Amino acid sequence: MTSQVIRALEKRGLVVRHAHPQDGRAFSLRATTAGAKLANRAIGAVEGVDKEFFGRLPDAGKRLSRDLNRLVP
Repeated sequence: MTSQVIRALEKRGLVVRHAHPQDGRAFSLRATTAGAKLANRAIGAVEGVDKEFFGRLPDAGKRLSRDLNRLVP
């Protein structure tokens, strides 16, 4: 499944593959400019939804959210 996702991202011009210099079976991925822009937009959208969802929590829920964020920087 991972290879299908990578092929789809590649086809859309969002990532490029680079062969590994020592291991012919491996490759690395690099986001294209378009891929990086899309990823940044997606992060912004997710953060906005998180803020809206967690912003409605009562104070105890907000403290829990804050404490969980401390555990996972």
